[in-house]
Amino acid sequence: MPLARQVDVMFDQFTDSARQSMQVANREANHNGHQYIGNLHIFIAILDTDPAILDMPGIDLIQLRNTANEIVSTTPSSGIKQTFEHALALNKKYKTDAVDTPHLLLGMLTEPDESVRLLLDRANLDIEQLRMHLLQQLKNR
Repeated sequence: MPLARQVDVMFDQFTDSARQSMQVANREANHNGHQYIGNLHIFIAILDTDPAILDMPGIDLIQLRNTANEIVSTTPSSGIKQTFEHALALNKKYKTDAVDTPHLLLGMLTEPDESVRLLLDRANLDIEQLRMHLLQQLKNR
């Protein structure tokens, strides 16, 4: 199956919210002059399209976005293929209707790339607490 068709099939398994996040991630990548969509582009897009997902004690969403913007402009971000694979696997594991933004973030946290690790470190975010929060968000949707 051609790559373009594989991408279409994969996005058919995404919620409207996840698709919208991917469109915003594409704009973020273009805005930063990147020829690819990286994990931080997706992270920033989710902060824009579904900020409530990361609304937890101790997180300043504006500061988190500013930090992500600083990192995305200086640190290569990769791994979206793995992020998508993990998100699809989580969708299957939890028997949810489609891949949503929590799946994407959890997929990203399964094997965080350098840019995501740097963001978590600079924002003082505990990866396990964030995972638990996102799993709860997933169950509440």
